[in-house]
Amino acid sequence: YYDLSPNLKTCLLYLSVFPEDYLIDKISLIWRWVAEGFIPYREGMESFELGEIYFNKLVNKSMIRWIDPAYSDDRGGCRVHDMVLDLIRTISNEVNFVTVHDMEHHSTCPGGKSANKVRRLAVHGKSGKHNCSIEMEHVRSFNVVDCRAKSMPLLLSFKVLRVLVIEDCVLSEGISLEHLGKLVQLRYLGLVKTAVKIPEGIGHDLKFLEILDVRGGLISELPPSVGELMNLRCLWADEGTVMKGEIGKLTCLEELELYSVDKCPNFFTMVGKLTKLRVLNIFFGEMEESAGKALMVSLCNLHKIHILRV
Repeated sequence: YYDLSPNLKTCLLYLSVFPEDYLIDKISLIWRWVAEGFIPYREGMESFELGEIYFNKLVNKSMIRWIDPAYSDDRGGCRVHDMVLDLIRTISNEVNFVTVHDMEHHSTCPGGKSANKVRRLAVHGKSGKHNCSIEMEHVRSFNVVDCRAKSMPLLLSFKVLRVLVIEDCVLSEGISLEHLGKLVQLRYLGLVKTAVKIPEGIGHDLKFLEILDVRGGLISELPPSVGELMNLRCLWADEGTVMKGEIGKLTCLEELELYSVDKCPNFFTMVGKLTKLRVLNIFFGEMEESAGKALMVSLCNLHKIHILRV
């Protein structure tokens, strides 16, 4: 650990937000590093590309264990060995990098003066209430993973939040994202395998949002205003989630995964405007011949494409 560069140490310490033995998705992890500001600018190299180099270095140094795509939903991932997790959680606690609140074991939530200094908060545990006394106005990253949450902090209590992840959770009735639009500094929104309604005005409010991840199929639709998120770099949605808005304005997109694109307005023409795309995974039912020709013309504009799945 002590031989790692400062940037690698930061990326490794961030893994303490995940529960023990959790399968961490490689692609979303790297984008979370980017959203947190851990990946420095390097001329001639995309931020994701540099983040992938960091990921591979941690694998090669045996700090994390690579999980083949065949065993991790076709995207590849990693797990953190228990000993390494103990190490990085201890260091994270010492330097106040990540605070973990386990709702089952009631592990420490800092109180008193230290509560004001929490920057990243992770909540784990199958049951219980989130009743941590931390003042949320200083929290930059809030991660709820694998929980059965009966209560959550009000979104209005966050003032500087950049990353919001609610993953693999069952939320009680009454928990909503009504005030999501108030999180004006939000860069990363992950709602994976969690049934919750996305507010209609998300595209008009979250002007700086870069990553929107709603995989898992439990969110039935993305509102039309998502098409106004002009800084969006990644949009991932599974089968069962329909995109209601046009994509033509999302010209910063680097990764796009959508199902039922035949229901997305003017998709086959508009996708040709997304010239920064590196990854395109699209799925549809039937396609008319004219739409097929429009798609072929559009694909010819995607000069940066690395991965294409139709």
